Amino acid sequence: NRPFDRLNHVIAVSRQLAEPFPDARVSVVYNGIAAPRCERTDLKAALGLPADRPLLFTAGRLVRAKGFDVLLDAVDGFPVSLVIAGEGPERAALEERIRHLRQATQCRLLGHRTDIPALMASSDAVIISSRREGFSYVFNEAILAGARILATDVPVANEVLPADLIVPTEDADALRERLGHLLAHPAAWSALMTEPEAFARENMTLKAMGENTIAAYKKVCANE
Repeated sequence: NRPFDRLNHVIAVSRQLAEPFPDARVSVVYNGIAAPRCERTDLKAALGLPADRPLLFTAGRLVRAKGFDVLLDAVDGFPVSLVIAGEGPERAALEERIRHLRQATQCRLLGHRTDIPALMASSDAVIISSRREGFSYVFNEAILAGARILATDVPVANEVLPADLIVPTEDADALRERLGHLLAHPAAWSALMTEPEAFARENMTLKAMGENTIAAYKKVCANE
């Protein structure tokens, strides 16, 4: 028997992780964070980036799993500015790739930052390009910061966002095509975020995580 078979109930942090368990014995409780309080600032001016180009933001440890190399391939040649916050072993390789971007595209590596939600709120969109994720706190921060999001097909973005805002992993062409369409229709992009943002406010805060965890325990106790 699997170790989990001896448990009365399982709490999973995503629907994908809940799939192996019988519905009656599993509850999905998304990890929650404190809803960020951040004001939009002129990030383009602060970073010396063109005011007339969309500013895209992403964050995470600079490792292959985050797919920043795929994202750079996707935006290469677009008239956009891309800002990446984070540190890690892939920094030198990313810097080399950035040096070869076509002139229309600018990219900044910001290193470690403690003001991620404010940076998200001050950007035109947040891009999640990960090859894999367990639970994406970057997604959680971005959606609670009110950012437009485009993500690869990883939890929990693929459980909250509509299909129009999800692209296959490791597919720079698909990411490039969808990003180009969304940048050309920013109002429609914002409209696609309305329901996901409402869902996040109900299910992805610290308060919601606590309440949903207690509800799961009460459910188990009631069935004893």
